[in-house]
Amino acid sequence: MRAAWVLLTLFLGGAVVMLLELLGTRIVHPWYGSGVYVWAALISVTLASLAAGTWAGGVAGDRWPREGTLYGAVLAAALFMAPAPFLAEPVMRRAFAWCGPAGGAFFSAACLFSLPLAFLGALAPVVLRLRSRGVASIGGTAGRLYAISTLGSLAGTLVVGFVLIPRFGNREVLLGASALLACVSAVGSLLSRAGGRSVACAAAVLLLPLPSLARVQGTDIVHSSQSLYGLVEVIDRDGIRYLMIDGNVHSHMNLGEGVPAITCEYVRTFGLLPAFRPERGRVLGDASRNG
Repeated sequence: MRAAWVLLTLFLGGAVVMLLELLGTRIVHPWYGSGVYVWAALISVTLASLAAGTWAGGVAGDRWPREGTLYGAVLAAALFMAPAPFLAEPVMRRAFAWCGPAGGAFFSAACLFSLPLAFLGALAPVVLRLRSRGVASIGGTAGRLYAISTLGSLAGTLVVGFVLIPRFGNREVLLGASALLACVSAVGSLLSRAGGRSVACAAAVLLLPLPSLARVQGTDIVHSSQSLYGLVEVIDRDGIRYLMIDGNVHSHMNLGEGVPAITCEYVRTFGLLPAFRPERGRVLGDASRNG
């Protein structure tokens, strides 16, 4: 059972790596789009974090060759991944102001995802150290373990792309994955009787209810539906109606009497169009405007 759980941990770690990479593009999309800057930033951060984590995991595996090292890394990945959906908007806002569209995409991805990716990258070398039985067979052992991790990444890509993203929002998926990793760490720590298992169990208990908090609750939700492009919500709050996509404000308008309905400056400039006396005109992508 312990050996199987170690391999399952490695498999799930590979799956969550791809989950972070795929969801990362959707999280930074509202601020940076889905162009080459975003994909280059996410891929670069993923590769750099995995490289650093793999190196650190090899060092940690040699120094502390026990299962507690593995499950500690899993727990750390869960704890650093859980705050990402809540920190995304303030991080991206500041990154865009400081670094612009290209540097901001990279900076945002690094702040939000580098630490959990690094800890997930540490899993394979730690498991290799635990499973190695001698130099004569280490090549086959390494091949099998990295194949398991890669198959986990393949499974994660398919499940995230075809099941989770079309049905759930970014927050639900990220927080659910964090809770899953925390549970894996807790169960593994109990099975191996590793030190710090109480910490792992406590973290699992704290993380398990997080998916239920992922979507904003309350009577101010006018509409909420999941689309292939993200979680679309219309929310009324303090006299203002917001159009939100994946938790980020896309546009908003006033609902009160005696005040301009349109509060977004770029939308209000549409009122200047008649001054140019166009014979014909259309406005695309203005879902939050009425009138």
